[in-house]
Amino acid sequence: MGKQTSLPTKYNVMNMKKILVFILLGLTVITSLNVFSFADETLLISPAPAATQASFNDVIKGSQFDMVLTKLKNAGIVNGYEDGSFRPYANLTRAEFCKMTNKLFGFSTPAKSNFPDVTQADWFYEEVLIAKNYGYIKGFEDGNFHGNELLTRQQVCVILDRINGLYKLYDVEITDEVSTWAYESVEKVISNGLMPLEEGNAFRATVPITRREFSYVFAPFLDAILNTDGIFVPGSITPYDPTDPSVDDAAIEELKNLVAELDTYKRFYHFEEFVPFYNNVKDILRSIIADSETTIITQGYVSSEYGDDMRAVKKEYSGLCDDCTAEFNSIVIKCATKYKAVLIEYFFDMLPLEVFEFPEESYE
Repeated sequence: MGKQTSLPTKYNVMNMKKILVFILLGLTVITSLNVFSFADETLLISPAPAATQASFNDVIKGSQFDMVLTKLKNAGIVNGYEDGSFRPYANLTRAEFCKMTNKLFGFSTPAKSNFPDVTQADWFYEEVLIAKNYGYIKGFEDGNFHGNELLTRQQVCVILDRINGLYKLYDVEITDEVSTWAYESVEKVISNGLMPLEEGNAFRATVPITRREFSYVFAPFLDAILNTDGIFVPGSITPYDPTDPSVDDAAIEELKNLVAELDTYKRFYHFEEFVPFYNNVKDILRSIIADSETTIITQGYVSSEYGDDMRAVKKEYSGLCDDCTAEFNSIVIKCATKYKAVLIEYFFDMLPLEVFEFPEESYE
C-alpha cells in the first residue's frame, strides 16, 4: 500500500470501527472514532451530555475543546487546577496518566507488589499498582516507575496499543524520529485516527504529550463507553489480551476452518499464474496453525515471524493480472462473513484495503 494520511472515503473510520468492534476476538473498543485535528480544533464529535460546562478560565467557553473537556470532566477523568484553569499546554506525568487511564477503562484491581520507587507516601501509589496489574505500565530498565517523569506521545501510543490490541488499518509514513520500540504502536494509533500526523507527516513522537492533546486522544474512547443515555459507565470496555489462551484457541480454530474453505476452491481462470500465489497464501496460514501447537499466536508474533513472507505474497498479489486479482478478492470476500477475525488479523498487512470492501450488511 502507498502512503496515506487518512482513510479513503469508502474506508472511513466509522466503517473500520464496525469491523474492529464487532469481529475481532473480544476487542470492544473505539465504537465511535472521531476525526479531529489538534492544529485547528476541527472536531467531529457527538455533543456532550447535558451537564455543567467545563468552563475552565483558560479555555474558550463553547469551543470544540470545551466540549471535549466537558465530557471528560463530567466523567471524572480530568479536573482543573485550584485557580480554575485547565492549562491545556502543560504536560502530563506518567502517574497522572495512570490515574486517568484507570478511570477511563474502569481498571480497579491492584497488583500485589509495586515498583521499587513507588511508596505508600506517594499519592499515586494505588493507581500505579492498578496500572501494573493490567499490564499497560512496564517500568524502565532499572525496574522503577519514574512517576513524575513526563509522558511522551509515543509512550501514550504504546499504552493504548497494550490496552486495546489495536490493528494497523493502513500504511503510515512518518518523517521524524520514532523510537524503534514504539514505531508499530505509533503506526496503529495514527491509522486508527486517534492521533493525527502533522505538517510534513511529522508526529513528534519523543515530545511530551500535552493535556490538550491527551484530551483529544481520550474523547473517542469516552464516546465508546457512554451508554445510550449519554452516561459514563466505567469498565464498559473489556481490554483485549492477545496472550489469553482462549483468544488464541478461538483464532486458531477459525484459521483452520478458513484454510479448509480456501482448499475447496480449485477451478481458476488463469490456473498457472494464480495457483502458486494461492498456495503461498495457504502455506503461511498453515505454518501459523502449526506454530500454535507450541506458541501463543499474537499479531506481534505473526508480524515478527512471517512479516517477510507476507510482504513477498503482497508483492506477488500486486503483480497478478487483473482477472487473478479480482478472483482472489472475490474468494476473500466470500469468506468474510465466516472468518472475519482471522482475515483482519492475518491479511491486513498482506493485502491492499480494497480486499476488505465488504457490504455493510455483512457486519450486522
